[in-house]
Amino acid sequence: MVNKVTALLTILSTAMTIYITLVSSRIDAKVKLSDARLREFQASLDARFKEADLDLRQTIENRTSRQADASFNLQIYEKVYIALQTNDERKHMVAYALVQSLDDDKAVKRYFLGLFQTDIVPPETRKAAAFSIFQIDQQSVGQPGTSKIQGGGEAKRVSYDVFWCEGHKDWEHLAGAAAEQIRAQDGVGRVRTRMLPEEVNREPRFRVSGRIIRIDPGEEALGRQLKTWIDPVIAPDAFKLDGNGQKTPNYLSAFVCGT
Repeated sequence: MVNKVTALLTILSTAMTIYITLVSSRIDAKVKLSDARLREFQASLDARFKEADLDLRQTIENRTSRQADASFNLQIYEKVYIALQTNDERKHMVAYALVQSLDDDKAVKRYFLGLFQTDIVPPETRKAAAFSIFQIDQQSVGQPGTSKIQGGGEAKRVSYDVFWCEGHKDWEHLAGAAAEQIRAQDGVGRVRTRMLPEEVNREPRFRVSGRIIRIDPGEEALGRQLKTWIDPVIAPDAFKLDGNGQKTPNYLSAFVCGT
């Protein structure tokens, strides 16, 4: 009887040992898995914090840069504005040279160049500034406006420039009225009014006189549509369609350079 009890206790002890070993093994495996997951989570969290820190640093740097640019541009504006309050041609030329050195921000440069379009500025400097403005604007010719469409993507729109020839305020007013009429239409892209400097108009690609609409081959329908928009604000049958020697898809130009 004693031997049987001893054998039973031995079996129970062995079973308990095996059970405890198995449970311990499972617990150890779970602990190791939890540790691995914890390290993975910590690594992911560290990466996110690092990315957020980099984004924050970049945001601060960008803001500091913008503030520095704004401060610099304000200083340029003050110098140009002060120079243009005098009749000193030398100061005008220095101010113009200062503006011409601004190549990073075309929009700011264009605005400053526009300040020279006043009668107090000598004609030579005024014409040079007008030519620079034309060159800046010309860089975006042929870049169609776009609009978002349902389902994603973008739809191209036709952009328009309405020119007036340099030296004629009444033509400038007519060009502005024509541009406003175009903007009132549905589905148009960018619409601008631009002065056509005399120096540019002497080039073979322009040589514009009268009131014309320049179109590429195949754009006759667009040209006629534009004509129906802007004729009424100028005069009946005011604009004539003319072929464009330089292909500019999704872009039309109208010129007010005479009667």
